[in-house]
Amino acid sequence: MFNSVSTRHYAAMTSPIAIEEPTDLLSSIPFLLGFHPENILIVLALTAEEPCGLRFMLQSSISVSDTKGTALSLIEHLQESECKNVVIACYGENIQTSPPLLVDVVEAVQSKDLHLIDALLVAKKRWRSLLCCDPSCCTSEGAKLPDLGSSRVGAEHIYRGFLLPPTSIDVEEVHLPENLGRLAELVLELWAVWLDKQSLSKVDAATLIKAVSHIKIRDFCLTLFEEDCPARSVDLWKYLLPLAPIGFRAP
Repeated sequence: MFNSVSTRHYAAMTSPIAIEEPTDLLSSIPFLLGFHPENILIVLALTAEEPCGLRFMLQSSISVSDTKGTALSLIEHLQESECKNVVIACYGENIQTSPPLLVDVVEAVQSKDLHLIDALLVAKKRWRSLLCCDPSCCTSEGAKLPDLGSSRVGAEHIYRGFLLPPTSIDVEEVHLPENLGRLAELVLELWAVWLDKQSLSKVDAATLIKAVSHIKIRDFCLTLFEEDCPARSVDLWKYLLPLAPIGFRAP
């Protein structure tokens, strides 16, 4: 069911950023989340007040077996709030194919006393609206997303102090030593690099992310980091988390 929902409230800024079109909203989401969404469904529920409040609900994976049950559970969360205006953004793999979860959430929202402003599908740096019937606007191939760093909304977020979210790195391409002893030594070497520089190369970061996905290496790291500079270990975890692709992230 919808037990992986995270909800965040963002206070209105003294000088709000104008969201005038879907691409403005899609450019804002990575800044508010702190990472580039992948394989995730986001429901943005807006209050009627001026300026409006924004509530995030996240389904951590769109690959769920009971899509209708997940959609109904989401609606229950929405109905408990005072938010009546809803925008759905789904980040999938194929811009031409709507994931079943997205379809069921759209149907569930439309069946209740909620106003669905838009339902957006994003995949491979392209986007389209499921509600737009104008073929000249939203084709099955979608439209290209604006560059996050150079878009108006992106620039306004950066000006207000939001950090540009890092792009996740390719962990699957990393080849680790099969011997656990050698792998533990490699982790120690990377830990020493972190303590010295407070940063890692993309290859080193990908190596460490993949290494700690091994349960025994993760336990080894927890013991090591707690005994040696625990504050630095927390900083390292915060550094790696936005870089980790979906499937390699953990609190």
